[in-house]
Amino acid sequence: MDREAIEQQLVEAGWEVDGGFAEHLAIGNADELSILVPQWVWQDQLPLYELYDVEKNVACWVWVIPTPLQGAMLLEEYGEPTPGEWDYTSSTQLRPESLETTTTHDLGL
Repeated sequence: MDREAIEQQLVEAGWEVDGGFAEHLAIGNADELSILVPQWVWQDQLPLYELYDVEKNVACWVWVIPTPLQGAMLLEEYGEPTPGEWDYTSSTQLRPESLETTTTHDLGL
């Protein structure tokens, strides 16, 4: 998968793509939420994405690209305060099953 394919997946999931760091990072934004895709994701074919809530300064890692609503739910439940730099070996990592079982009904929406 290349950067363009990842950006297309971000758009399809409902994120607004920010191309400002296109050589090193793919970024999707939705209000105060962001999804960050480091360059090594498309280089190493490792589907690992960082969700980040700018307002609450919490983040978590996911294995699939969620919608912004799913991202908000995941950050609410699994978000950790962000350190100065991430330790990629110990951050919260969620499997795709977490997204498949979460619905807006579960949140009372």
